[in-house]
Amino acid sequence: MVTITLQYKLGKRNFVKANLRGADLKGVDLSTADLSRADLSNSNLSGATLRHTKLCEANLSSAILQGINRDSGYMKRSRGNAYQSLADVGADLADVSRSDDSETDLSKANLAEADLTDAYLRGANLSAANLSKARLTKANLKGANLAGANLIEANLTGAVLDGANLCGANLSRATARCSLKGANLSGADLDEANLSAISLSQVNLVGARLTKANLAWSELIHADLSDADLSYADLSNAKLYGVKYNVATIWPRGYTPPSPSQR
Repeated sequence: MVTITLQYKLGKRNFVKANLRGADLKGVDLSTADLSRADLSNSNLSGATLRHTKLCEANLSSAILQGINRDSGYMKRSRGNAYQSLADVGADLADVSRSDDSETDLSKANLAEADLTDAYLRGANLSAANLSKARLTKANLKGANLAGANLIEANLTGAVLDGANLCGANLSRATARCSLKGANLSGADLDEANLSAISLSQVNLVGARLTKANLAWSELIHADLSDADLSYADLSNAKLYGVKYNVATIWPRGYTPPSPSQR
């Protein structure tokens, strides 16, 4: 889009609430730009540089974000699909998340059905973001802020969320066969979530809703299940060594929680 490109080259960085729906921003450098609450739906951002870019509450639904540039100029091969793809945004966010001065802000961004496969989002701010039905397979979300995020039916297979903040996040019907060691899931909605055969060691699940969740063969070693609701959850062969719970913890009917000696 000539207008925004020219304005950017002339030094403008404030594009708050800009209407960029369907814009062709392929290969454009928008580093340090403020695109908070901008409408970028159906836009083409493939090959663009979003280093230190603010995207708070931006609408990126159905946008194309394949091949986001790294400083090295390396571009990941396009998958050639028509999905909203943020799979390569991680290449740029990798440098952002390691910097000390700022970070790319994706809080409250609309990333519904986005493809974030292999994305590097370590320490990223995705608080209250809409990631429903997003593809986050093998994404690096270590230490990311996903508090209040909508992850309904998201695919987190192979993702790394160690130390991530998912306080109050909604992971209903999500496939979360990933690493969540030390993550904060207090108050999270994990209704019918697939958490089978994964590590939930040292995870904060205080007040979490785990009704009908699949926790078979999962490791809940030293996890905190105080005030958690595990009604109808599948805990078959789950390891609960050192798990913490209280009288308000609701267990599946007929399930005998580990005694203090077993914990």
